[in-house]
Amino acid sequence: ALEGVGVGEGTGAEQEFPPAALQALRTLQVTLSDIEREAANHYKSNPPTNASSILSLTHSSFTQGTQSPEHERIKELVCGIHPLIREDTALLFARDIFEKVFSLGDKITAEQKSTPSQTSIALYVLMLVNEVCLFVLQTAREKNAQAVTQELTRLFLSHEKRWQHKYIAVNFIRLRLIHMPEFDAHLTEALLSAGNSPALTSQVTDFASSVVKRCLADEQLIMPKDLKNTLEVLGRMSKNLPLTGGEINLQNIAQGAAPGAAAAPGSAQP
Repeated sequence: ALEGVGVGEGTGAEQEFPPAALQALRTLQVTLSDIEREAANHYKSNPPTNASSILSLTHSSFTQGTQSPEHERIKELVCGIHPLIREDTALLFARDIFEKVFSLGDKITAEQKSTPSQTSIALYVLMLVNEVCLFVLQTAREKNAQAVTQELTRLFLSHEKRWQHKYIAVNFIRLRLIHMPEFDAHLTEALLSAGNSPALTSQVTDFASSVVKRCLADEQLIMPKDLKNTLEVLGRMSKNLPLTGGEINLQNIAQGAAPGAAAAPGSAQP
């Protein structure tokens, strides 16, 4: 079953959000569990044979056809999510779904390691639920862009596993769910301060390099200026140059990353 922060758990949500918003969150949580169950039942009877038989919100076959009664039910459940996401529920949903995305990231990674030579049914189910969660976050941003982007940026940059999930970062950047100046400043600081731990240095460097490759080289989701300081540090590391000096100044970076001091939240164009 899906895991995440329960309604109001550790967030003071009961005081911050009206009862109607909390009820909408409960409905969303039940819907996600129902989608997970229906997907598992679908794949038990209909194991994927090609790309078009994989249930994915990004495939036209998801909406244009029906592979099973479970598939039809999943489409109905997904359609029922959109009306739940309103301006008054967007921030609440973003907080809850953020935790689920990281939980799903851990599960997807573990499943990939356990079945490296093939894609398991469990992995297909996790990937579909993850897509639905990203859809929720994207729609929440559309309803309340500034608050949702600011909150997701704060949550991501303070998460203890942030450097372990480069694909979450890429998806957040693709969907404009993260404030790029703050992300660049935080990542730059991590690269500069990880020197005392070889393991952490390797993890952060791999994360930064992967995000740069995917977002700048492979998909061109952002512009080089969006990761200016990160690119500067990675360049110095590749040439074995000192990581201090030049344009790298953490105080200046932090000032430039303050909301409103640089690009507005979500200014990077996919």
